[in-house]
Amino acid sequence: MQTTLITDSNHWTRQLKIVRALKSKHFPKKPRPEPVAEPITEYTDMSALHSASYWNKQGVL
Repeated sequence: MQTTLITDSNHWTRQLKIVRALKSKHFPKKPRPEPVAEPITEYTDMSALHSASYWNKQGVL
């Protein structure tokens, strides 16, 4: 292994490449888990839910 001075401009570039290579080898990226349920994202769904709740409190429904 070659030793270089830490003041050498290429030293930290080489060190970063080594660290990244070791990181990707020993700590591979894990796939994200699939969401269990779909969140309510539609505005209309939330609006309908809010309206139903409001009318229920008013005694209409």
